[in-house]
Amino acid sequence: MSSIDDNPDKRKWPIGRFEFGKEYSSEETKKVIEEIKTFPLRLEQITSTFSASQWYKSYKPGALSAGQLVNHLGDVYMSAYFLTKLVLTDDDPDITIYDEHLFNLLPDSDYMVNATIAILSNLVQRWVFLLCAIPEEDFKRKLYYPIYSRSIPLVELIALYAWRGTLNLDHLEIIRNTNPSEFK
Repeated sequence: MSSIDDNPDKRKWPIGRFEFGKEYSSEETKKVIEEIKTFPLRLEQITSTFSASQWYKSYKPGALSAGQLVNHLGDVYMSAYFLTKLVLTDDDPDITIYDEHLFNLLPDSDYMVNATIAILSNLVQRWVFLLCAIPEEDFKRKLYYPIYSRSIPLVELIALYAWRGTLNLDHLEIIRNTNPSEFK
Protein backbone atom coordinates (compact mmCIF):
# COMPACT_ATOMS: atom_id res chain seq x y z
CA MET A 1 0.00 0.00 0.00
CA SER A 2 1.45 3.35 -1.01
CA SER A 3 1.57 6.36 1.26
CA ILE A 4 0.08 9.72 0.39
CA ASP A 5 3.61 11.08 -0.15
CA ASP A 6 4.51 8.72 -3.00
CA ASN A 7 1.07 8.63 -4.62
CA PRO A 8 0.11 11.92 -6.34
CA ASP A 9 -3.44 10.71 -6.98
CA LYS A 10 -3.90 9.93 -3.27
CA ARG A 11 -2.61 13.40 -2.41
CA LYS A 12 -5.15 14.98 -4.80
CA TRP A 13 -8.06 12.68 -3.79
CA PRO A 14 -7.28 11.57 -0.20
CA ILE A 15 -10.93 10.65 0.42
CA GLY A 16 -11.48 9.23 -3.06
CA ARG A 17 -13.61 10.65 -5.84
CA PHE A 18 -17.26 11.59 -5.44
CA GLU A 19 -19.75 8.85 -6.33
CA PHE A 20 -22.47 10.17 -8.63
CA GLY A 21 -25.80 8.41 -9.02
CA LYS A 22 -25.96 7.10 -5.46
CA GLU A 23 -29.36 6.83 -3.78
CA TYR A 24 -29.57 8.50 -0.36
CA SER A 25 -31.81 7.29 2.44
CA SER A 26 -33.29 9.74 4.95
CA GLU A 27 -30.58 8.75 7.42
CA GLU A 28 -27.83 9.29 4.87
CA THR A 29 -29.30 12.71 4.02
CA LYS A 30 -29.21 13.63 7.71
CA LYS A 31 -25.56 12.54 7.87
CA VAL A 32 -24.72 14.75 4.88
CA ILE A 33 -26.44 17.71 6.55
CA GLU A 34 -24.51 16.99 9.77
CA GLU A 35 -21.27 16.92 7.78
CA ILE A 36 -22.11 20.35 6.37
CA LYS A 37 -23.11 21.60 9.82
CA THR A 38 -19.79 20.60 11.39
CA PHE A 39 -17.68 21.88 8.50
CA PRO A 40 -16.86 25.35 9.94
CA LEU A 41 -15.78 23.88 13.28
CA ARG A 42 -13.62 21.25 11.57
CA LEU A 43 -12.08 24.01 9.43
CA GLU A 44 -11.28 26.10 12.51
CA GLN A 45 -9.81 23.09 14.32
CA ILE A 46 -7.47 22.30 11.43
CA THR A 47 -6.35 25.85 10.71
CA SER A 48 -6.12 27.23 14.26
CA THR A 49 -2.56 25.95 14.66
CA PHE A 50 -1.25 27.07 11.27
CA SER A 51 1.95 29.08 11.38
CA ALA A 52 2.18 32.24 9.30
CA SER A 53 4.25 30.42 6.67
CA GLN A 54 1.82 27.49 6.37
CA TRP A 55 -0.88 29.80 4.97
CA TYR A 56 1.32 30.21 1.88
CA LYS A 57 2.02 26.51 1.39
CA SER A 58 0.03 24.06 -0.72
CA TYR A 59 -0.66 20.37 -0.36
CA LYS A 60 1.02 19.64 -3.72
CA PRO A 61 2.97 21.62 -6.32
CA GLY A 62 0.79 23.96 -8.35
CA ALA A 63 -2.19 23.74 -5.98
CA LEU A 64 -3.80 26.59 -4.07
CA SER A 65 -2.05 27.79 -0.93
CA ALA A 66 -3.77 27.08 2.38
CA GLY A 67 -5.07 30.67 2.54
CA GLN A 68 -6.35 30.52 -1.03
CA LEU A 69 -7.93 27.15 -0.30
CA VAL A 70 -9.90 28.53 2.65
CA ASN A 71 -11.12 31.45 0.53
CA HIS A 72 -11.96 29.00 -2.27
CA LEU A 73 -14.09 27.06 0.23
CA GLY A 74 -15.97 30.29 0.96
CA ASP A 75 -16.77 30.63 -2.74
CA VAL A 76 -17.72 26.95 -3.01
CA TYR A 77 -20.11 26.99 -0.06
CA MET A 78 -21.70 30.30 -1.09
CA SER A 79 -22.34 28.77 -4.51
CA ALA A 80 -23.79 25.62 -2.94
CA TYR A 81 -26.16 27.65 -0.77
CA PHE A 82 -27.33 29.68 -3.75
CA LEU A 83 -27.82 26.52 -5.87
CA THR A 84 -29.83 24.95 -3.05
CA LYS A 85 -32.19 27.93 -3.01
CA LEU A 86 -32.38 27.91 -6.79
CA VAL A 87 -33.34 24.24 -7.03
CA LEU A 88 -35.98 24.77 -4.34
CA THR A 89 -37.60 27.71 -6.12
CA ASP A 90 -37.33 26.80 -9.80
CA ASP A 91 -38.31 23.70 -11.72
CA ASP A 92 -35.27 22.24 -13.48
CA PRO A 93 -33.26 25.48 -13.29
CA ASP A 94 -30.60 26.46 -15.78
CA ILE A 95 -27.49 27.29 -13.82
CA THR A 96 -24.32 29.07 -14.73
CA ILE A 97 -21.23 27.74 -13.07
CA TYR A 98 -18.46 30.17 -12.25
CA ASP A 99 -14.90 29.51 -13.34
CA GLU A 100 -13.25 28.45 -10.08
CA HIS A 101 -9.77 28.95 -11.50
CA LEU A 102 -10.51 32.57 -12.44
CA PHE A 103 -12.20 33.19 -9.07
CA ASN A 104 -9.04 31.92 -7.37
CA LEU A 105 -6.98 34.52 -9.26
CA LEU A 106 -9.01 37.47 -7.96
CA PRO A 107 -7.37 39.67 -5.28
CA ASP A 108 -9.70 38.51 -2.50
CA SER A 109 -8.44 34.94 -2.80
CA ASP A 110 -5.47 36.07 -0.72
CA TYR A 111 -7.65 38.03 1.74
CA MET A 112 -7.74 37.35 5.48
CA VAL A 113 -8.91 33.80 6.02
CA ASN A 114 -10.52 34.69 9.35
CA ALA A 115 -13.13 36.72 7.46
CA THR A 116 -13.90 33.73 5.25
CA ILE A 117 -14.11 31.37 8.21
CA ALA A 118 -16.62 33.74 9.85
CA ILE A 119 -18.65 33.93 6.62
CA LEU A 120 -18.64 30.14 6.37
CA SER A 121 -19.76 29.71 9.96
CA ASN A 122 -22.75 32.01 9.47
CA LEU A 123 -23.60 30.80 5.98
CA VAL A 124 -23.58 27.16 7.05
CA GLN A 125 -25.95 27.91 9.94
CA ARG A 126 -28.41 29.39 7.50
CA TRP A 127 -27.92 26.61 4.91
CA VAL A 128 -28.42 23.87 7.50
CA PHE A 129 -31.52 25.61 8.85
CA LEU A 130 -32.96 25.63 5.33
CA LEU A 131 -32.06 21.98 4.69
CA CYS A 132 -33.66 20.90 7.97
CA ALA A 133 -36.81 22.93 7.29
CA ILE A 134 -37.72 21.58 3.85
CA PRO A 135 -39.89 18.50 3.29
CA GLU A 136 -38.09 15.28 2.43
CA GLU A 137 -39.53 15.20 -1.10
CA ASP A 138 -37.74 18.48 -1.91
CA PHE A 139 -34.43 16.63 -1.76
CA LYS A 140 -35.52 14.88 -4.98
CA ARG A 141 -35.85 18.17 -6.90
CA LYS A 142 -33.24 18.34 -9.67
CA LEU A 143 -31.05 20.77 -11.48
CA TYR A 144 -28.81 20.29 -14.48
CA TYR A 145 -25.18 20.59 -13.45
CA PRO A 146 -23.20 21.52 -16.59
CA ILE A 147 -19.72 20.72 -15.26
CA TYR A 148 -20.74 17.10 -14.76
CA SER A 149 -23.16 17.01 -17.74
CA ARG A 150 -25.96 15.56 -15.66
CA SER A 151 -29.11 16.36 -13.75
CA ILE A 152 -28.70 15.76 -10.07
CA PRO A 153 -31.17 15.82 -7.19
CA LEU A 154 -30.71 18.28 -4.35
CA VAL A 155 -29.58 15.52 -1.99
CA GLU A 156 -26.74 14.64 -4.37
CA LEU A 157 -25.86 18.32 -4.76
CA ILE A 158 -25.47 18.79 -1.01
CA ALA A 159 -23.59 15.49 -0.74
CA LEU A 160 -21.22 16.70 -3.46
CA TYR A 161 -20.54 19.93 -1.59
CA ALA A 162 -20.13 18.12 1.74
CA TRP A 163 -17.62 15.85 -0.01
CA ARG A 164 -15.81 18.87 -1.50
CA GLY A 165 -15.57 20.43 1.95
CA THR A 166 -14.11 17.27 3.46
CA LEU A 167 -11.72 16.83 0.53
CA ASN A 168 -10.37 20.34 1.02
CA LEU A 169 -10.14 19.85 4.79
CA ASP A 170 -7.96 16.83 4.07
CA HIS A 171 -5.77 19.00 1.83
CA LEU A 172 -5.42 21.46 4.71
CA GLU A 173 -4.53 18.54 7.02
CA ILE A 174 -1.76 17.54 4.61
CA ILE A 175 -0.37 21.08 4.83
CA ARG A 176 -0.70 21.15 8.62
CA ASN A 177 1.01 17.78 9.04
CA THR A 178 3.84 18.39 6.58
CA ASN A 179 7.17 19.28 8.08
CA PRO A 180 7.91 22.92 7.16
CA SER A 181 11.30 21.88 5.73
CA GLU A 182 9.41 19.73 3.18
CA PHE A 183 7.68 22.77 1.69
CA LYS A 184 9.19 24.05 -1.49
